Amino acid sequence: MGSNTFNCINSELKNREIIVVHRDDSPQKTLDKIDKEKCFIAGGGKTNMRFASYLTHLYITPHPNVFGSGVRLFSGTIKEMNLVFKAVLPVDKINGIFQFQYRVN
Repeated sequence: MGSNTFNCINSELKNREIIVVHRDDSPQKTLDKIDKEKCFIAGGGKTNMRFASYLTHLYITPHPNVFGSGVRLFSGTIKEMNLVFKAVLPVDKINGIFQFQYRVN
């Protein structure tokens, strides 16, 4: 995740290995260091844009609180993605928070 996301949600991600990426870090070199079958990119638009070509799935959880002008899913231009809807899961029904899951086709 990017450093801004880390500063916002680090305390919510207990028992997870976290790698903070910086703007000069190579996405490929970062992924090459990971010895896991799968990993998650948790970030704002800049981080998501840098890793866009490596994404196989998108798990999008819109939040009912908008901070400032909101957070873009991707900042800048990325290659077009065709997404296949897989599921919608309740995260917090009372507050209207749901996760939408897609596979990148």
